[in-house]
Amino acid sequence: MLGLLGLLGLLGLLGLLGLLGLLGLLGLLGLLGLLGLLGLLDLLGLLDLLGLLGGLAGAAGAGGLRVVVRDRDRDEPPVIGALPDPLEVAVRLQLP
Repeated sequence: MLGLLGLLGLLGLLGLLGLLGLLGLLGLLGLLGLLGLLGLLDLLGLLDLLGLLGGLAGAAGAGGLRVVVRDRDRDEPPVIGALPDPLEVAVRLQLP
């Protein structure tokens, strides 16, 4: 499945199937996931994080994506959407 996402995403990066950069995101996730399935980049789950970060960057280059994820401790509403602006990501991770 990740390989198919990679093929679709590569087409999106080439501009053949660009849907607001979402296929660019799927493409880089799929490509990194395929390498991970082949055992070339399997780094104890770090592959998913690298794929996500790379995919967001690819989506920004392919058509623009704006994602804002708020902290649960704040009262501000989250903003999630695809806009023609450059990539903006605000994510706060809380580890135990």
